[in-house]
Amino acid sequence: MVRIELGFGEREFADGKTFGDEGSDFVGLPLPQQVGRMSRSHACPVAYEVIEMFGQKYRVQHPEATQEETTRAGMEMALARYAECNFVWGYVLHRAQILNPRLYEQLTTPAAREQDENPDRNLDKTLLPPDFDKEMRPLSTPMGYFIPRVVIEEFGRGPDNEDRTAERIQRALEAVDRVISQNENAGPKFFGIGLAEEMAEMDANPRMVIEHTLARSILQEEGCRRTFRILLALMEHLAPTLWQEYSAMTAEQRKEAGIIDIEDVA
Repeated sequence: MVRIELGFGEREFADGKTFGDEGSDFVGLPLPQQVGRMSRSHACPVAYEVIEMFGQKYRVQHPEATQEETTRAGMEMALARYAECNFVWGYVLHRAQILNPRLYEQLTTPAAREQDENPDRNLDKTLLPPDFDKEMRPLSTPMGYFIPRVVIEEFGRGPDNEDRTAERIQRALEAVDRVISQNENAGPKFFGIGLAEEMAEMDANPRMVIEHTLARSILQEEGCRRTFRILLALMEHLAPTLWQEYSAMTAEQRKEAGIIDIEDVA
């Protein structure tokens, strides 16, 4: 796929914005500028790879597509995914601010990186903030990654979101409020695992919830082994639905699904 140059504008890395300060002007921007800004707000350090991945998915379904069509489709699909995740993340923060201010403060506070925890791969420095090696912005953490995605799984996905219904969306939003309210003295990790388990107990596919919650790609991009060790421990003790699904998988199956194995963070 031909590499296009994304435009980031004045977006701050991991600000979680959807349309941003441009408001309605955002939709009038060229597509590369829209997806660039959205990826920046979503704290994505691999935006070009995400576009490539979505483009390849499009090419599988449309083998006759030209390179230009494939690249454009990749950008459109990436933009939609970033926007949806940013919006849901913003909704979760909004409800936390109302229902559980302490959790809201924790969810919006950057996390310092451990000195021995570095990304397992080289990242494009043009996509990173200058303090990337010192701290993780909230959306860069595993919780920032998986919390909006597990909620979206409960909304319903499938081709063109064919599994999505108003009832599923309503149940997911009610669950967000319920888990936020139940976690007055717990931090983002505890809240995140509780929310993931809640989604898996409803309509969301437990395997997909685990793929987001224990995403190997995030470990490679962020290097935060300690956080994932804690998430695994919390899953084992507090999320029986997810742990049963996780335990039933072999190490090879986890690897093929892009799921972290216990040995990866030992």
